[in-house]
Amino acid sequence: MYENVPAQSAIVNNEETQEKVDGNLIVVPTSSIISQNEVRGLGQLNRDDLTMQRIKLLQAMSNEVSSGGGNVGEFYNTLSGVSYGTKFIFTPITRWKSRTLFNESRDDQPICRSSDGFRSLDGHLCEVDCPYNANLWVDGDPPRCAEAQNYLILPDGEQFPASISFMRSAIKSAKNFNVLLLAAKCDLWIWKYELTSVKQNGTKGTYFLPKVMKHIVDGKPVATSEETQQIAEQFFHWTKTGQISEYDEDPPF
Repeated sequence: MYENVPAQSAIVNNEETQEKVDGNLIVVPTSSIISQNEVRGLGQLNRDDLTMQRIKLLQAMSNEVSSGGGNVGEFYNTLSGVSYGTKFIFTPITRWKSRTLFNESRDDQPICRSSDGFRSLDGHLCEVDCPYNANLWVDGDPPRCAEAQNYLILPDGEQFPASISFMRSAIKSAKNFNVLLLAAKCDLWIWKYELTSVKQNGTKGTYFLPKVMKHIVDGKPVATSEETQQIAEQFFHWTKTGQISEYDEDPPF
C-alpha cells in the first residue's frame, strides 16, 4: 500500500489544499483510504454500526420521485441523496444473490428475506420451505418471492462503495453483466463499467431497466487506476471478514 518516493516530487493531498513536502525521502500512501481502525476518534466499528449506501433506479412510483428528491429514470443514492443521472461509471467490487418475499399488494414492503438466496434470515430453506419460491410471472406480475443479483460497487470519483440490486425485469441485465465479469478473467475491480438507464414501455406503463457495459473510450476498455484497485480490494476484504455488511435491512431497490 505504500511506496518510497523522492520528497521533492511528493504531494500531500487533502480536501482543500495540496502541499509540497521538503526533505530527502518520505513514505506516502498510494491510496487515500486507511483501515477503519486507524481513523482516530472513531473508535472500533463493526457491521452493526454502519448502513451501506444503496443505489436504486427510480421509477414513477418511487418515494424519491413523489417527494421531489429525484427524477424518473435516474440512479439515486438513498443514503447521500445524490443523483447520478441516467448514466454513470463505476468499478465493481463483489456480487451476491438474495431473495425477498413481498406482501400481496407488492408495495415493496418485504415480509421475508434471504441474504444468500438459499436460507431466509429466520432460518427457513428457500427452495424447500417457501411456497413462493417459483420464479414465475403471472399476468404480468412478478413472483412474490423475488430473486435479486446484488453488487457492491465504487462509483467513479468516490471512495466509499454502494450496493445496487437487479431483480424482477432487471435479472436479465444482471446475467449479462455477470457474463462480462466472467469474460474479463480477472479481479472484478480491474475494469471500469457503465450503468445506463433504459426506457421501456410495457402493458402497465413506462418503466426503466439498468444496462451494464464496459466503459469504452476511443474503442478501448478503460482500466481502473491503481488507487481505485487498492480501495476496491480493501473493501472486498472487509466484506469477507465481516467488517462491513453486503446486505442491510432496506428493500433491495
